[in-house]
Amino acid sequence: MNFIIKNLSSIIFTLFIALFLVSPASAATFTLSGNISESSGNDIPGATVEAIESGTNIVVGDTISDASGNYSLIVNEGIYDVQVTPPSGSSFSSVIALNQVISTQTILNFILVPVGSVTI
Repeated sequence: MNFIIKNLSSIIFTLFIALFLVSPASAATFTLSGNISESSGNDIPGATVEAIESGTNIVVGDTISDASGNYSLIVNEGIYDVQVTPPSGSSFSSVIALNQVISTQTILNFILVPVGSVTI
C-alpha cells in the first residue's frame, strides 16, 4: 500500500511541475520594417516609430529611422497601431497606421507630409 501511495504522490508531483512551473512557449516574433520619406521621395532620418498595442497606449517596441529613412523592430504576433513621429524641429506631421495585423514579416512604408497639408 505504501508503494502505491508513494508512486501516486510522485505522479501528482510530476504533473504539478509540468502544469504549473514549466513556462509556456514564447509568442512568435516578427520583424516590422520599412522606410520613412516625404512626398518628393527624400528619406527622413531620425523619425521615431512606435508599435502600440491596438486600442491602448501601451508601446511594445520603438526605434529610430536611420540615415536612409529605414527602420526595423521586432514585435510579437498581434494587432498594433504603428505611429511615426518626425524628428524634432521638422515641418512634418505625425502619422499613425491603425490596426495593423502582424502575423508575418511586415513592411510598412510611410510618407510624411508637412504640417497643415492634406493629401487626398
